[in-house]
Amino acid sequence: MNMFKKKKGRDAIPKDAPRKIERISWNPKYSVRIESIDAQHRELFAIMNRIADLHESGSKDLLPVLENLVQYVMEHFQDEKMIMMKAS
Repeated sequence: MNMFKKKKGRDAIPKDAPRKIERISWNPKYSVRIESIDAQHRELFAIMNRIADLHESGSKDLLPVLENLVQYVMEHFQDEKMIMMKAS
């Protein structure tokens, strides 16, 4: 008897069922002490959590949120680059 076999029946999880994704929460220890960048990081966390929500719900509406994420990341990295250039 193999004690590691997956359960069958009511408790079995279908292969195609979305898995629970851990949400990310802002913690002050993540702060870079530049409020505009910290605010952008909090927004990135919110977008990622929205993607997790949509995935878990089985929504087919992920594309607009992913497009939003790509656009936001591009803007964020540009802002970070400008701040780093001013600091050097």
